Amino acid sequence: FLDTGTGAVAKMITAVARELGMSVVACDVDAEDYKPGSTRDGIVRRVVSEARPGAVVMLHDDIDETVHAVEVLVAELCGRYSLEALPANYGAGRQASA
Repeated sequence: FLDTGTGAVAKMITAVARELGMSVVACDVDAEDYKPGSTRDGIVRRVVSEARPGAVVMLHDDIDETVHAVEVLVAELCGRYSLEALPANYGAGRQASA
């Protein structure tokens, strides 16, 4: 998968991703875990408040606070939703924005 990071999906990005056999993924919920001062509790609050059925949540696995938030997030979100891995063809039909 290719994550554009901004949620914007340009036609050129979509074309290059397809050439590489990748699907473009745009997040629906940005945990903003990359921002200075982000805390485990803040990440959890933000994701839980914005999550909805079918949402794709962007988290960064190289940020300590995010790693600590995942266990809490999984427990909280599993109580409300069914968590699933993205299917291999996810994003294949997503329309480019520019």
